Amino acid sequence: MTLFDRATHVARVPSTNRGLYWWVSREEILLLKPAARNSKRFSLHRLNVTTGRETPLDPFNRKHSVRITGNQWHVSTHGVPGFKVAYWTPECELSPDGEWFLWLSDRSTWVAASLDGTIQREWEEEHSIPSSCIWLRDSKKWVQLVNQYKRQRYTLVEAIVRSVVRPSSPKTTVIKVDDGLLLGVTHRNSILIRHSGSRQKASSVALSEFSLSPERPTRRYSIKLPEPGILTSVALSKSGDQLAWILSVGQEAFPGEYLFWVSGLDGENIGELGRISGRLGGSQVSTSQQNYSWPQLLRWLPDGDEISFVFKNNLYRLQVS
Repeated sequence: MTLFDRATHVARVPSTNRGLYWWVSREEILLLKPAARNSKRFSLHRLNVTTGRETPLDPFNRKHSVRITGNQWHVSTHGVPGFKVAYWTPECELSPDGEWFLWLSDRSTWVAASLDGTIQREWEEEHSIPSSCIWLRDSKKWVQLVNQYKRQRYTLVEAIVRSVVRPSSPKTTVIKVDDGLLLGVTHRNSILIRHSGSRQKASSVALSEFSLSPERPTRRYSIKLPEPGILTSVALSKSGDQLAWILSVGQEAFPGEYLFWVSGLDGENIGELGRISGRLGGSQVSTSQQNYSWPQLLRWLPDGDEISFVFKNNLYRLQVS
């Protein structure tokens, strides 16, 4: 029995890096996907996973889609000459209450707008290395994390808290944390980061948890993986006290095997959920690495008893409690 035997197919969604999704409720997700007539631009849509009905956010899109522009990439395929131009989603995030969408427009301006299209806030991106963003749990403020490159190393050096509720002066906290993948805000109201490491097998993963209060020290720790592998995805629950993981395990060959599990923030109380294999093209026995697919875009549902993931443009959800 594989993980697919217990997972539930939810919907078709855009391919990874060409679209993102967020759970608004058990029945509804918010999709960011390429605009119909311009693949460089992105627009927001609501999708009811029970009825299958997808509805564009017309008031929001009419006003803001022109400014949600993708980052240009040149994409090539092993063994195929030349490349094609693709536009991947910009730095962006939906607020925890599902009322605000925040994004970096043209790598120059941060924009936060209410989903009904009536309210908009803007802040200039003043740093040479574009920042990353994360919402605080109250959905009234977001944090701009400023990166610095020095001595061949990226380090987060400032956390700037900005309000979307009312115009106010930003609050800046000086930090010094190695750059990594932002996972979210924990139940301790601290920001959790997973440090990427190399693309080689490892037996543990490094995390940092830091507060916006200067008097609280940054906590750096390591979590032992259930077995050696390459960590491909981690997601923090809405409640901020659980983690979901996907780990590439087994032989370093295609198609690979992917282990799913959940745990507490410190790696304790591990619960293995199952395994699935990647896909090469249209067949698992193909010898080409072209069009390789693996489980990605791991998310928690709002109530914390299910997770979801995308595999071959299909969205699945899985019971974890």
